[in-house]
Amino acid sequence: MARQYEMQVLSSYSKRLHRRRLNLDALEEALHGRAETLPTVDDVHLLGWTMLENW
Repeated sequence: MARQYEMQVLSSYSKRLHRRRLNLDALEEALHGRAETLPTVDDVHLLGWTMLENW
């Protein structure tokens, strides 16, 4: 009986870890996709100078 309970606990724990890993993978993908669309520091710096020159 105790062995069956241990197996259930381990199975539940394993499923939770798997779900968390899937969530982390999805978050990592979303952040990576977002990072590709963000301007770089150089882009922002150039834009700032361009705006000042045209002011």
